[in-house]
Amino acid sequence: MDKNQEDLSPLGDKIKDSRIEIRLTLEEKERVILRSNSMNLSVSEYAREILLKGKIEKLDLGNKKLLVGIGNNLNQIARHMNSAGLNTENSKSAIALIEALLTKI
Repeated sequence: MDKNQEDLSPLGDKIKDSRIEIRLTLEEKERVILRSNSMNLSVSEYAREILLKGKIEKLDLGNKKLLVGIGNNLNQIARHMNSAGLNTENSKSAIALIEALLTKI
């Protein structure tokens, strides 16, 4: 496996393997949790967005779940196609079908 591929999660994101620890009062921690929940983000996602971008662009939870589901489905399709040794013509047909479905979303 390529070194660059080893650093990716199953969804193709870079693996987050570094940590920053901060100290908060219980009240501050509860406020952070409430704010992250109100944005439909985990505390890690919320903190990462605030620290790196200084702001958060709200993503609809339904869209986030949909995108994760699509990513999972694409990974399953790719895995199946690779293991079944599908030929190029079948692959092109499958990709065309997927693209047609994605335009409907």
